[in-house]
Amino acid sequence: MLFGKKSLAASARPATSRGRRGVFPSPGLKETLEHLGGGGPVLDLGPADDGTLSFLGELHHEVQVADLDAAALARGDELPYEQEAYRAVLGWDILFRVPQEQRSALADTLTGWLQPGGVLFLILPLDSQGLGWSYRFRIVGPSRLEYRPGRALLAHPVPSNREVLSLFPGLECNGARILRHGAREFVLRRPPAG
Repeated sequence: MLFGKKSLAASARPATSRGRRGVFPSPGLKETLEHLGGGGPVLDLGPADDGTLSFLGELHHEVQVADLDAAALARGDELPYEQEAYRAVLGWDILFRVPQEQRSALADTLTGWLQPGGVLFLILPLDSQGLGWSYRFRIVGPSRLEYRPGRALLAHPVPSNREVLSLFPGLECNGARILRHGAREFVLRRPPAG
C-alpha cells in the first residue's frame, strides 16, 4: 500500500449539536468494492484510518490517503495526484464540505483522477440534519461503514440529487441511494475507454 497524507486547515464554526454516530449499512460501498474486484489503485480522501487501510489492503488495493481540505481541491491547489490514475476515489462527504460556488471545480478535479471505468463514491446528508459537521468514515465490512462526527464546519447548502448529477455530466449514475439513517450515497462511474 502507498500512504500519502497532506492536511490543510478547514474553516470551522461551532455547531449546536454533534452529528449522528454509529455503524450503518452502505450499499454504495458494496457496489464500489464489487466494481473494484481484486485490486487496483484507490484514492481515499478522508483521514488515514487503520481499519479502512487494513480492509482495503487485504483486498489487494494500493491505497493513497489524502486528508485534504475540500476548498483546496476546489481551488485546484497543487496536488500530487495524476490524472486518470485511480480505479476508485472515496470522496466520502467532501462535496458537502465545499461552498456551493466551488463544487463544479471540485467535481472536475475528482472526475479527472478517475481511470476510464473508474468509480467515485460520495456520501451526503438528506437534509439540514447533517449541517455543521464533517464525518470520518471507517470501513468495517464489505457493506458497512462507521460514521464518526469530525470537526465543525461552516454550513453549506446540501446539494440536491439533481445538483449532484449535474456536477458530474461525464459520469454515469443511477441516482442516489437514500438510507434509513439519513444519508444519500452516490456511486458515479466514468465510462470505459473506447
